[in-house]
Amino acid sequence: MYTYLNLDTGQTATYSSPNVRLANSDRWELTTEDTSEATAEAVAIADALPTILTDAEDDRNHVRSSNAGIEARIAVHNLDPAAHPEVAYEQTTTGAATTIDLGNGPVQTLILDHDTTVTITGAPDAPNVGLVMLYLVQGEVGSKTPTFADTEWPEDTPPTWSTDPGSKDGAVFETVDGGANFTGTLTGVDYR
Repeated sequence: MYTYLNLDTGQTATYSSPNVRLANSDRWELTTEDTSEATAEAVAIADALPTILTDAEDDRNHVRSSNAGIEARIAVHNLDPAAHPEVAYEQTTTGAATTIDLGNGPVQTLILDHDTTVTITGAPDAPNVGLVMLYLVQGEVGSKTPTFADTEWPEDTPPTWSTDPGSKDGAVFETVDGGANFTGTLTGVDYR
């Protein structure tokens, strides 16, 4: 991984390759080089995560990636926590169908009071990345099961969710095709 420092703003950008085009490249400096091996999945995730760069063409923040010869431009928000504090959006299931809207933010909590099929909406157009960190919290009764529509899981096996009342699991959902398909990654179970 290669980390660059913007000499004007102090922001950093991390890439899997040193061959990236950085906006205002005369003001960016390579500060760290990690040559350890990484899996293709880890490289793809690292390149897709929001990294702050100013694009001189249209003055919006973008990430540039050129894995396998394919260049993608991913619109991202300026993630300076002091300038843009994030508040997790929270909702409770009300029945057999629940919608998670990416427009409600990158971190959301779903309280499970019903068995429910979850559909994720509000994804940006391809090839932009739509991403949400979703915490699933069992309601007072517990033992409620979420099912995620149009979601692929590692080894085609959805996770086993915690069932105790109040237990909390975490998963990340990502799409690069405008929301037609999502990949789900379990990040943790039974947080206390």
